[in-house]
Amino acid sequence: MKASSLTEFAFFILIAMIKELEAIGIMELSEMQKAAANEITKGSSVILLSSTGTGKTLAFLYPMLEMLSCEKQHLQAIVIVPSRELALQLFQFFLKFKTNLRGMAIYGGHPTIEEQRKLSDYSPQILFATPGRFLDYLQKRNIDSSSIRHLVIDEYDKCLELGFMDDLQKISKSLSAVKQYIFTSATSTTIPNSFFPNTPPKLITLDYNGACRNSKNVYVVEATEDKKLQKLGHLLCEFQDSKSIVFVTHREDADVVGRFLKSNHFFVETYHGGMEQQDRERALYKFRSGCSNILVSTDLAARGLDIPDVNAIIHYHLPLDEKTFVHRNGRTGRWKADAGKVYVIHTPEDTLPDFMQLTIPYHPSNDTLLPYQPRFVALYIGRGKKDKVSKGDVVGFLCKVGNLSQTDIGNIEVGSHHTYVAIDKLKTDKLLKNIVGQKIKGMKTLIELMRK
Repeated sequence: MKASSLTEFAFFILIAMIKELEAIGIMELSEMQKAAANEITKGSSVILLSSTGTGKTLAFLYPMLEMLSCEKQHLQAIVIVPSRELALQLFQFFLKFKTNLRGMAIYGGHPTIEEQRKLSDYSPQILFATPGRFLDYLQKRNIDSSSIRHLVIDEYDKCLELGFMDDLQKISKSLSAVKQYIFTSATSTTIPNSFFPNTPPKLITLDYNGACRNSKNVYVVEATEDKKLQKLGHLLCEFQDSKSIVFVTHREDADVVGRFLKSNHFFVETYHGGMEQQDRERALYKFRSGCSNILVSTDLAARGLDIPDVNAIIHYHLPLDEKTFVHRNGRTGRWKADAGKVYVIHTPEDTLPDFMQLTIPYHPSNDTLLPYQPRFVALYIGRGKKDKVSKGDVVGFLCKVGNLSQTDIGNIEVGSHHTYVAIDKLKTDKLLKNIVGQKIKGMKTLIELMRK
C-alpha cells in the first residue's frame, strides 16, 4: 500500500474509532491519545511515555483493535503485562468495546489445564498475558506465534522492576512475525534494540515531567511511632465514604495495619503479593464496589490497577524512591491531575525526601475512632459465565426471588465460575431467607455473604 493510501486509511479508521468511543461514553481523546491513535493506525511502532492515570491503555488498545481482523481465525496480537490483576483488568476493558474479536486473559497463579482447553477451543485473536505464563505456552508450543503481528508490553518499566527482562527478551525473539511494537511506561524509555529489529519506535509523551508529582500538595500528618496507627485511624475517619488507599512497605505491615483497622470497626481490605489470587480478587472487588472504603496495600497496588474515585492516598510508610511515590499517587485523580489528595504519616524517625515538594502540615480534626459504615455488603454466587449467567439474570433473580428492588443492588461482576454482587446490608437477612433452596436459571448454587 502506498504511503498516501495508508495515511488516508488511518484517517478513516480514526474517524470510525472516535464515533465508537462516543457510544461507550468517551467523548474526547487527550492529545497523547490522539497522537498515539494516529501513529498506531498507520502501523508505526511507538513508546507511550505518560504519567500514571493519563489513559495510556485507551491510547494503545482501541486503535490496535481497529487493525485486527475478525475474519482471521488465529492469534494476531499479544499484550504483555506485569501482573495478573492487570491482565484481567485489560481484558475487561477490551470487552467494553463489544467488538467481534475474541480475547482472553492468561496468567499465573492457577492451573493451566482450563486455560489450555480454552485456548484450543476458543482460538482468541488477542491475548492479555503475564510474561511467565505466556513464555511457558510458547516454549511448550501450545501457542502458534507465527501469526502474531502486534506485540504490546504494557507497564514496561514495572516489568523490569519485577525481573521480567529475560522473559521479555525470549518472548520478543520467539515472535519473529511481529510488525508493530508498542511499549507503555510512566518512567522509562530505555528499551533494548533487540526488541524491535526494524525501525525504532516513535516516542509519544504527555506532561511526563511530573504531572502526578508536582500537581498534588503533600499533606504531612505528624505522629509518634507508638501512636501512628491511631493517627491513621483519625485521618481515615475524616474521609467518610471516600475511597482511600493506605500504602505500606511490606506484606507483614499490610496485615498489621489491616488488623488494627478491622479491630476498630473500619471496613478495610488488605492487598499484597502473599495473598491467594482469589483473596486478592475479592479484596479488589469489595473496594471497587464500595463494600469497603479502605484498601491497605504494598506497592503491588501502585501500578496498573484502575480503581475509579479514589479520593486519598496515604503513605503510611515513605516510598523508597520518587518513582514509587509518583505511581502511588497516580492511584488517585485518574485522568485529572488536580483531583485527589496525598497524605504522609510522618514520625520523628523519618526524613522527608527531597522529591516531596509543596508539603503542608495537616492535623486531623477527629480525636476518636468513628469509622464510616458502607451501605453495601458483598454477596457470593457460585455461578458465572460458564453457566450462561449474566448480570441481567442476577438482577432478575435477586428482585423476583429475593424481593429486592434494583436500588438495593450495587456493582455486579460476573466471573467464569462465580458472581460477586453488592447489596444493601439492611436487606441481607431478608434476602438470604427468601433465596434458601431457590435456583438461579434452574441451577442449584451456593449463595452467601462473601467470606473474605
